[in-house]
Parts: sequence; C-alpha cells; structure tokens
Amino acid sequence: MTLVEAVKTCLRKYIVFSGRASRAEFWKFVLGIFLVSIIASIANVMVFGPVIEAKFVVVTTSQGTTQGLQNTVKYGPGPFSTFIQLAVFLPFLAAANRRLHDIGRPGWHLALCWGVAILLVVITVLAFQVDVPVSEQVRTAVPSLGETVSVPQPPTALLFVSLISMFASLILSIVWLARRGRPEANQYGPALSSPRS
Repeated sequence: MTLVEAVKTCLRKYIVFSGRASRAEFWKFVLGIFLVSIIASIANVMVFGPVIEAKFVVVTTSQGTTQGLQNTVKYGPGPFSTFIQLAVFLPFLAAANRRLHDIGRPGWHLALCWGVAILLVVITVLAFQVDVPVSEQVRTAVPSLGETVSVPQPPTALLFVSLISMFASLILSIVWLARRGRPEANQYGPALSSPRS
C-alpha cells in the first residue's frame, strides 16, 4: 500500500470505527498527515506571517516573584494548519481504532489510556492556582488585568506524576499501534490480506 493509497483509504473511511487497519495503512496515513501539516505550516507563514504574542509572565524564585510583559514571535499553527488538524481528527481516531482492532484490542483502550493521562494533567493545571498581585506597571500596560492573576502552580510531585502518565500513555499507544496484526480473523473482522501487516 502506497502513501497516497493509505491516505485515500483512511479518508474514505472517515468515521468508520469498525473493521481492521494494517500497520502500513495506519502509519502511512500518519506520515501523510505529518507531511500535509508541514506544508500547511509553511503556507501559514507565507500568507499570514508569524504570530506575535504578548503574554503576562510571572516567575517565582527563592528571591521572590517577578512579573512583566513579554512579546514572542511564534511560527505556530495558523488557519491552514488548524483546518487540517480539524479535518483529519476523526479519520485519525477511526484509523487508530481499526488499528487496535487488528491486534485484537478494543478501541476504547486507547481512549482510556489517554483519558486518564489528560485528566491528570487537567487536574494538575486547574486545581492548583496561586493568586499573584499584578504590579502597577503591568496594570498600566494591560488595563484588562485585575489586581491579581491566577497562575498555575501545582506541587512538584503531582506535576511529575502527570508528566510520567502522559509519557507512559504515549509509549503504550505507540507500542500498541506498532504491533503486528493478528494473522487470523478476530471479533473485529477477517484477517487482512498482507501477512506482515
């Protein structure tokens, strides 16, 4: 299966979560998404230019808290990249689901794996907020800021556990998605024609 055939197959099965997908089909589709994302990012920069982002920065050290405004130039996702990511989100999930079916696992295993990790990160970031007073200089520059700003400051141990869970989820997902498919028929469909898929 060529790269173009894999991309066409996965896009044709846009929201087909049943059946099986070979390793070649899935990973060539991922490569296709990656290549199109690079082209979209280049097009974003050529058409819209870089994004200049002004942000409020709070740094807490043992000497105290410092704060200020910081301008950064980012070459991040723009409208083209965002459109591509939204367009391939469902086909990617469907292809990953079918890929897990090929190794005999239900697709919700991947959702459970990532759901727990994302939940931990969200709890870590949202549950531990510290209110930092805003200096007069910063309030003058940005009138929309109030007297204080909530800054995420989770405990180091919880942050470590969250990051480890994200890393473990990533490794487990790659291992599952890279395994050779079962050569025999399973509850998700007949065996795929390629013996090494």
